[in-house]
Amino acid sequence: MRSPALLLAASLLLAVPAQAQSSKGWAPANSAALAQDYARRGEHEKVVFLFDKLEPAEQTSPVVFPTYLATLQALKKYKDAEKLTKKAIKLH
Repeated sequence: MRSPALLLAASLLLAVPAQAQSSKGWAPANSAALAQDYARRGEHEKVVFLFDKLEPAEQTSPVVFPTYLATLQALKKYKDAEKLTKKAIKLH
C-alpha cells in the first residue's frame, strides 16, 4: 500500500507546470554576464554571438553597450558597430 505522503508529493509535482525553454531562441539564462566574462578573456567572437541573441533594448543598455561596441571594434566590424550605435541613439 502506498503512503499518503508519497501520493501527495506525486500529485504536487504533476500539478506544477514545467518551465520550457523560452521562445526567443537559444540563450543562456544570463547571457549578458557570460558575454562580459568572455570579453574579459578576449574571446570576441563568443561575445558577439551572445550579444546578438539579446533583444535590441538589452543590446543598447548601459551595462552591455560599451562592451558590445568595443568588441565589434576589436573585430573590425565597423559597420555593425555603427548600426549598434544608431540603434542605441534611436532607443535611448
